[in-house]
Amino acid sequence: MEITERSPLHLKLEGSSEWDRTLEVFLGLLAFIPPVRVTFRCEKLVDDHATCQFSCYAAIYRLLLEGDEMVEPLCKSITLEEFLQLEETKPAREYIDGHIIQKPMPQGKHSAIQTELAAIINTALKPQKLGRAFAELRCTFGNRSIVPDIAVFSWQQIPRDQNGKIANAFAIAPNWIIEILSPEQNQTRVTKNIVCSLQYGTEMGWLIDPAEQTIFVYVPDQQLQICDQIDQQLPVPPFAEVLHLSLGTVFECLQL
Repeated sequence: MEITERSPLHLKLEGSSEWDRTLEVFLGLLAFIPPVRVTFRCEKLVDDHATCQFSCYAAIYRLLLEGDEMVEPLCKSITLEEFLQLEETKPAREYIDGHIIQKPMPQGKHSAIQTELAAIINTALKPQKLGRAFAELRCTFGNRSIVPDIAVFSWQQIPRDQNGKIANAFAIAPNWIIEILSPEQNQTRVTKNIVCSLQYGTEMGWLIDPAEQTIFVYVPDQQLQICDQIDQQLPVPPFAEVLHLSLGTVFECLQL
């Protein structure tokens, strides 16, 4: 069987209920996989014959086992420019060095900290025109397009349109990046996002771990700081020095 880049969707199945079920599962999985155009080839199919020609978008790495054989996809990469033309999704997808990664859907603790912490930061910084916090804002820089849980920009760094209002596209790293670790999220991947941002002008990064009641603080050319004491004062970037936050204040966002 050969599956090629053709459109529209065309299926012709002959006498294989097992193949029908396999194809149904396969097509269902495509809805949950980030979009990359693919072409793949399969030389044999159970004991039946079928033809299936369709064009699809998917990122397929290990899929459709047939006994001891596996269909190996030949994936066509997607550029950053192509990625930015795709429709936005919820939860958001991120583009990192040629790979598309979908963020997990925020759960209760994550959402509570994100919403209230952004409000606390804005209450302190915005009236004095020192900075502004944005939740779930796409930031594109360094062959990456990421969506930090909270992106904080100093007042001067906020991109503006021709009318002096906030721009839609932010092609710049935030001055302060804050990520909140979800239970199913890969901590290494989130940490890499923070460290990469530091290389493109970010002054400070926070990684908040609600499960451990801990905040990891990243600053360029400095040792990682671990904040895990309830009354510990948290470091903030210089432009936000009017903001006084303790570890306890952050995790009070989880209280009812």
